[in-house]
Parts: sequence; C-alpha cells; structure tokens
Amino acid sequence: MLLRFGVENFRSFRDPVELSLVGTRFKDEPDHRFSLGGLKHGVLPVAAIYGGNASGKSNLLAAIETMRAEVVGSFVDRKPGGKMRFSPFKLGDAAETPLTSFDIDFAVDGVRYSYGFRYDATRVHEEWLYAFPEGYQQVWFHRNIAEDDPFYFGPNLLGRKQTIADLTRPNSLLLSAAAQNNHRQLTPIYAWFAQRCAFSNSLMGRRFPVFREDSAILAPGRAALVRDLLARADVGVSDFRSRDIPLPPADSLRGLAPDVHEEVIAEISRSKALELGHVGPDGEPIYLNPSEESQGTHMLLMHMNVILEVLQKGVLLVLDELDASLHPRLSAALVAMFTDPESNPNGAQLVFSTHDETLINSVRRDSVVFVQKDRVGNSTVIPLAEFKTRARDDLRRAYHEGRLGGTPVVGDLAAAIARHRVE
Repeated sequence: MLLRFGVENFRSFRDPVELSLVGTRFKDEPDHRFSLGGLKHGVLPVAAIYGGNASGKSNLLAAIETMRAEVVGSFVDRKPGGKMRFSPFKLGDAAETPLTSFDIDFAVDGVRYSYGFRYDATRVHEEWLYAFPEGYQQVWFHRNIAEDDPFYFGPNLLGRKQTIADLTRPNSLLLSAAAQNNHRQLTPIYAWFAQRCAFSNSLMGRRFPVFREDSAILAPGRAALVRDLLARADVGVSDFRSRDIPLPPADSLRGLAPDVHEEVIAEISRSKALELGHVGPDGEPIYLNPSEESQGTHMLLMHMNVILEVLQKGVLLVLDELDASLHPRLSAALVAMFTDPESNPNGAQLVFSTHDETLINSVRRDSVVFVQKDRVGNSTVIPLAEFKTRARDDLRRAYHEGRLGGTPVVGDLAAAIARHRVE
C-alpha cells in the first residue's frame, strides 16, 4: 500500500516534491479508504494528477517507475561500472544537490516502511530503510558513502548483513542485492516493488492491443465478467473471442540471432488478439477484425486487462493519461472500480494522470494534486487539499477557470498563424 512518494532533482523536478495518498479529515464522497494503524483518516485508493501539457505529470509517474526499476534491476541487470538511470534537472538554475533523490513510504502486511536513496550517474551515495512496527521507528539500515564505515545496520535487522554489504556494488542498491541473496527480512520489501507495483501507459505502440494467453482479461472463468463490463461500457459489444496472432513471414525475421528468433516466435505464439462481437440486426454478434475497432475501444480493452489484474492482486497501478481516447463517463467508471469497496476489496490503488476536468468531481478532494511549471521549467506539486474548498463546490469549474492552479495558459494560436501568414 503506497502512502507517499517524494522526488528531487529528476527531469523537470528540481526541488523536492511529494505525492501523498494519506487521507485527510474531508468528509467527501466516495468515502472508501484503507485502514492503517496510526493514520486517523486512512489511506486513499486513488490519486489524480492534473496539469497542462509538459507540466511534469508524466515525469512524476516516471520517477516512481524509475525508483522501482532501480530497486528491481540495479544488482541483477547492471554490470560493474554500468550507468544508473540518472536524469537530473537541466533547465534554468541547477538543483541545490547534484544528486537525484527518491523516497517512499508504504505498508506491507500492516507495517509501515520508509525507504529511499540518493544517487548520480555512477553510484549510490546514500540509501536507507526504516520500519515502524506498532508505530515505533526502527532503523534497519543506513548507507552513506561519506562515512568511514558506509553501512550501518540496526539491531532489528537480522541475517547476513555484512556479507550482503560486501556484495553490494557502488552502482547497485543494497535492497536489490539483499533480495537476490534471499535475505528473509528484506526480500518482502523488495517484493513490494517487484510484484506489487504495475505501470501502464495509454500511448500505444501498435495498431491494436494483443494479450498474453495468461492475461487477466482471458483468465478462465472471467469471460462472463468481461462480457458484462463491455456491455456496461456502452461500446456496442455483446461478446468477444480470442484468436491466435499469425506468425510473421520468415523473411522478416531473417538476420536475427537464433536465440532472439526463438524468443520472438515463442512470444507471438503466447499472444492473442481479441475479436469483439457487435450486436447485429438479428441480435447475433458480428465479429470484427481488431484493426477495425476504434482507438477508444482498444484503450478500454488495455485498461480493463490491467485493472482486472491489479484489483484481483490488490496492488498499485500507475497509469499515465488515463483518459486518452476515452469518454469522460467511461474514465469515471474505471476510477470508480477503485473507489468502490465492493469492486476493490483487496486494497488496490490507482495513481493516474489526466486532462479530464470532469473527474475532479468524481474523487475526493484529497485525492487530487496539480503539477505546474514555473518560468525556469521547474515543476511543483500542489495538493488540492491546500486550497480552501468545500465538498459541494464545483471543482471542475474552479479548475477550468484557473483558480486551483495546474491549468495551462494557452495563447491565441489562430492569431499567431494570421500574424505570420506567408502570402
């Protein structure tokens, strides 16, 4: 369960910012929140990120994904001397620190943890992990290369600590190294990043989506649910079926290394396309080729697949551009799958970016943040909760009128064309 995330000196974020999913005293609807000891107002199932184009919304989500990628892959995938995923602020005045910093608070099995690290292109400079069983802080480890002894281990962290420290390379995280060496206490913390965080992007790279045969949308026993969801989405679909993806011509794969060729063939063989049955004049479904479906329908299928999976597992989904190619009511219906305790009994969370102003009135006020850039390109994060608002206020209108921040100031584009018109 994600509680908060902080980042500094990453892409457009020069100064420290944070995204919080800790609830407030607001008596808003939908009221669904998760209980966690020590948090009076619980944890939110949803965080909605608003802002203009190039404001930094996607960068904030990319920061979460980059932190996860470093935890999961820094020890296994990176060679000694390899570069870290380092993308500091490059516009205007430099950040106060030349290092990128990520820090996160989350809960595993009801216990809160605080983890973070600071790094540059070549090495980790600092890394720390604190646990809070029953609300009391325990220092599990603190790594700081500025110290004579860079690794400190608290008394509550057991196991082969010094052995793992000796295995940890300068360009890898101790948490990553510990998990690969089966450390009993640290492996569940690593597993939260590796198995309980899912990422999705609405920018599609193919003409239509394909799904692994073991994907959530094709799971045995789920066909009736998928049919019901498609029918309720009002896209004119009454049924669906899967079909194999044809193998590409042999000539198109010529030149690939034998192992790569084998992997490509195996991946295609495990993939399926969905043919949707549209209601025909006699009431029977007429199935269309996937390439004949709309972009919005493709997007709906992609979102349904990943949402069904995270709702079942009770994990975090980070989704960029939720509303791309979707009707506002359909976007709201997808968000409601997380804010309704009946459809979200396992504690799944959704962090998403959007331009859809209507969604502001579909979530709690403490679920909304605005991202905006200043004159030098530095992005800031402003929670809606910092504004003086009431639950009955028309927040969509307030945001549209620019009274809440995060709204782009768009000039007269037509006037620019007229001014520079070439005769």
